[in-house]
Amino acid sequence: MIKTAKVVGLNSDTDAALALSSVGLFAIVASSLEDAFARVRQALFEAESFFTSSDLNISQKITETAEIIKKSLEGADNIQILLTVIEEDEQGTAMYLLYQGDSLKAYLIRHGKRSDLIAVADGEVISGLLEDEDRVVLSTDSLINFLSEDLDILGSTPIDVLEDEINLRLPEAQTYPVAALILEKDPSTLRPFDHAQDKQAQDAEQEDAEEDGDHIIFTNNLSFKMPNLAFLKEVFFKIIPKSLKGKAILVGVVAVLILIIVGINTKNKNEASINQNFSNYLKTAQESWNKAQSLTDDQNLAISSLKQAQDSLEHALKIKPKNSEGLDLKKQIENNKGGILKIYKISDLPLWLDLNLIKPDFQADRLSSSLGILLVLDTKKKNLVSINLQTKAQQVLAGEDKLGEAQLASLNGNNVWVYSDKGLIKTGLKDTTLSVVIKPDKDWKKITDILGFANNIYILDQDQIWKYVPIEKGYSDKFIYFKSGVKVDLSDVVKMQIDSSVWFLKKNGDILKYTQGASDYFSISGLDKNFNNPRSFFALDSVDNIYVLDSGNSRIVVLDKKGIYKAQYQGDKLGTVDDLVVDEENKKIYLLAGSKIYSIELK
Repeated sequence: MIKTAKVVGLNSDTDAALALSSVGLFAIVASSLEDAFARVRQALFEAESFFTSSDLNISQKITETAEIIKKSLEGADNIQILLTVIEEDEQGTAMYLLYQGDSLKAYLIRHGKRSDLIAVADGEVISGLLEDEDRVVLSTDSLINFLSEDLDILGSTPIDVLEDEINLRLPEAQTYPVAALILEKDPSTLRPFDHAQDKQAQDAEQEDAEEDGDHIIFTNNLSFKMPNLAFLKEVFFKIIPKSLKGKAILVGVVAVLILIIVGINTKNKNEASINQNFSNYLKTAQESWNKAQSLTDDQNLAISSLKQAQDSLEHALKIKPKNSEGLDLKKQIENNKGGILKIYKISDLPLWLDLNLIKPDFQADRLSSSLGILLVLDTKKKNLVSINLQTKAQQVLAGEDKLGEAQLASLNGNNVWVYSDKGLIKTGLKDTTLSVVIKPDKDWKKITDILGFANNIYILDQDQIWKYVPIEKGYSDKFIYFKSGVKVDLSDVVKMQIDSSVWFLKKNGDILKYTQGASDYFSISGLDKNFNNPRSFFALDSVDNIYVLDSGNSRIVVLDKKGIYKAQYQGDKLGTVDDLVVDEENKKIYLLAGSKIYSIELK
């Protein structure tokens, strides 16, 4: 059995060091990047999920787990990774270690002597056997440097109080990225040798190894007490038959007995291993679920604990699919996770406005909004209509005779832009005079979205964003939005949004962010399941969050603009919705489905 002590200091927004203690996997990860704590925590969660589900051998699993962490922290500076795996069976307790970086520490403390594991790791997986009362220290060098003269407490202080002893020495209420795990192998209850007699031999062997410069840190020093050989010899010769036939029969009987014993031992060993794995996964699932329920003040940590509970339980039920305790826990989680994830059930969509009341057979597939006004374009009959969100008052701004083959429309303030075969048409909510401000351009390929922002107009093309800015007499020639050298595939973008940065929602559920023409990091965390066929999203400067219409999962997902999950609205009818706009100030979500606009309350 392995006992653990865990220490984590106060992380900053740009530097974080975290520790993971899971089923068989122990990790220290540190890095420098924006929103460091959330990013490193997400990397550890992804690493744990991969490790517990992988069927690779131990060495490959550890190596691939490190790659998962590096991929999750892509773009970060100074990534430090220290991974340790411990496996226990009847043969002993094996430890595997992988270190990648230059500012983490790993020590083996055996019989009061400290050995540096980093010195032999060198970026490769090392392994060995732990002995009873061995301690393994995994830590950031910041903690080792801080403890300095008190470093001996890592080996001398009882493991049960070690965490408190270390925390007492850390600066209070100061940003100090520190992470450490101290692992201790409990003494075995049954040992196949006399510890007192063999202790001297073990110490001598270890001293010899150190003097010889031997890099094998772990050694298997078990020595067995042998029975009296003379007595065995006497008994053996008494039971051997005299005849060749008798000897052959005896050999056959012994062989059969050996096979039976080996088979029984193998079966028992396999069953014991299966039961132990199941128990470990189930215990982790229950503890994580309890933790998730207790974290009422920290939704992000609660969601992380919930996902760990679900993943661990999934592994447990793969081992024993019909186990009643596991199935009961699964049912409990499914029935109560909504409180943690803030899942709001939408049984019906209240009708807000029937567009047929404006024009018969009015059909639209997109919405645009600004300053309490909704803009709707009927792309079949080419009618452009504005609707006041407070009064529902409607105004027909233009028809087909003026718009031509209108395909897209966008509202920003009082300015209305329409993309049609005539080019880019501009009108207004107050002055409804229409004028073609930008004529069709030979460089345009396949225009799929337009958006007005701060009097500028952005056109989403197949592989480019064209930007036009107002000048004294109309609008400038086109600018390329992306900086030189920036390449992005826009062919599968579903929709574009702008809030000083430009956002794109792709068909596969990815959300891309670009600021001043350059790629800007954005990553989604805490999502319980991936997006499936998202149809639209809303992320303008008028809202603090991002709202994703996840049609394939019949839901609307709310993320903050750092990508952290906040809530979701679920309902079968949400799978039939075409577009949405959100009014956070008045707590409303407006949903377009064909000729009808619905509204639901924003929680």
